[in-house]
Amino acid sequence: MTQAHKETLNTIYPLLIDKSNIEEHIMHYALDTIRPQQFDKHQKINSSNIDESIINIFKKHNLPLCLETFNVLFEKLLEQSYKNENGIVFTPKYIADFICKDILKNEVNLDSIKIIDPACGCGIFLISAIELIKEKTHRSIKDIVKNQIFGLDISSINTERVKILLKIMCLMYGETIKDDDINIQCVDSLKENWNMLFNISFDYIVGNPPYVNPHTLNKKQVDFLKNNFQTTSKGVFNIFYAFIEQSIKFLDKNGKISFIVPNNFLTISAAKPLRDFIEPYLTKLIDLQDNMVFKPIRTYNAIITLDKTNTKSLEYANLSKTNNIKQALQNIHFQALDKQNVFLEKWRFLDTKTESNIAKIESQFFNFATFINAGIATLRDEVYRVEYDGKQYYKDVNGKRYTIDTELIKPIYKIPEFKNTGQCGYFIFPYAIIKDNAVIIDEVRMQKDFTQTYNYLLTRKDELDSRDKGKINAVSWYAYGRTQGLNRYGKKLLFGTFSSKPNFTLIQDKKALFCNGYAVFENPIMEIEILEKVFNSCIMDYYIKNTSYQIEGGYFCYQKKYIEKFSVPFLDSGEKEFLLKSNNKQIDSFLIDKYGLDL
Repeated sequence: MTQAHKETLNTIYPLLIDKSNIEEHIMHYALDTIRPQQFDKHQKINSSNIDESIINIFKKHNLPLCLETFNVLFEKLLEQSYKNENGIVFTPKYIADFICKDILKNEVNLDSIKIIDPACGCGIFLISAIELIKEKTHRSIKDIVKNQIFGLDISSINTERVKILLKIMCLMYGETIKDDDINIQCVDSLKENWNMLFNISFDYIVGNPPYVNPHTLNKKQVDFLKNNFQTTSKGVFNIFYAFIEQSIKFLDKNGKISFIVPNNFLTISAAKPLRDFIEPYLTKLIDLQDNMVFKPIRTYNAIITLDKTNTKSLEYANLSKTNNIKQALQNIHFQALDKQNVFLEKWRFLDTKTESNIAKIESQFFNFATFINAGIATLRDEVYRVEYDGKQYYKDVNGKRYTIDTELIKPIYKIPEFKNTGQCGYFIFPYAIIKDNAVIIDEVRMQKDFTQTYNYLLTRKDELDSRDKGKINAVSWYAYGRTQGLNRYGKKLLFGTFSSKPNFTLIQDKKALFCNGYAVFENPIMEIEILEKVFNSCIMDYYIKNTSYQIEGGYFCYQKKYIEKFSVPFLDSGEKEFLLKSNNKQIDSFLIDKYGLDL
């Protein structure tokens, strides 16, 4: 779609929000524009439904006769609440074009294949498929639509709009088509037998299945998914898992599936049932990484291709950060990977050299996984965080100042906020340390020995009680929301969940707490100061970029599960001294040799 078309849509969209029967008006406008001499509104469309002011809006702004433009307009006119409830995101035309072109590029029987989109929305994938078949076979649009194109959607609004777009498409080629010849049905794709609906099997299944988490579904919907699909039978899932499973069920033995889906299924533990299910079928994967196809929606995606050939290899590509995704996809290069090297406990899409390097990094002398801890979780940080004026700790509530008892104060590092070791805050810590364990101070003692602090907390009791959806805190109403991070002390390396590069910060204060991130604690095997040098080196950077995942802005995930297999080689006293005295470039060079990496 051209920039001029986008500007036209942005101009007329606000004028149409409250209008009804937009579909009929677009059909009326298309007929009147394409066939003005033969146009008879009384035969084609019930004139009583036509609001000439809407037609005049189209004419005044020269609404282009472009299927993509109509498709975008239909998508825009869907209510946001409906989009959220049904996991609908608008698919750019270039994505639909790419998927259809890629999946059909080796097809020799383009004049007879059957293609279905099981969540067709306003039909963008079907339009792309029709255009491609038309270009290659030169057959009539009507013939292609009638015999080769199929679509399902749970929304009657969507299915009616697809039919209108296909009618307009025929008109643009000088053809007409009846509703009975358009194979679009309004059904729940997860509950119907697609083959029986149309009495055929499908050679190609394409689309952008809805992205819906179970917390937005009602109990009946969740129970249905858990009881009918292997990929959604337990835990946290997404409805697109079931769409993939259902598509495999109705795919012809020689057919192919290509979907654009969220790429987090490649890494998150909750998606393991889906990964296990598609292992035999996955033949191609393009990880779009932190390139956002659906802006402004912050969704990161991958394009997957599946079939039933049980191939042993996988075509893989990832897209570097780009301002032109469409162009980057045209020039993408794939590497062939052996599935047995990819489908491990965690999926890894690595070439032989990189796989060898990662294996070396994970098989050194010291693994520190048991020394990684998550920070505290109060579930209401603002309540516990206090101010300090150089003399006392305090908290202001509704114009009244409460002095907070110094004995209940702990320094705290809120990881996303601090830039250096001097940027700590202070939290109320309503616990006593008994034999290295944090034990809540009982309410009687709180009232007696820490009266001011207790009185302050009383002013925030309603907020504290509302944590965890109102679930009663079994420890105490003023206890932290979670027990994690309360019983681990010592020098530590703090690091956040996401970072563009290794950023491990050494905190010498053994009593300091931290939150919103992780820490590697001091240990009896290797000095924490040495670990700081290794973790902030190019070795960790290389490891994370090849084993973790990326979000917008070039930020990689440093969660515990992505670093816990990283290991450190044995270092003698001379090597440790070298690390402590050397600059970053010298450290990187030394460690590359020490690990024996081919970089």
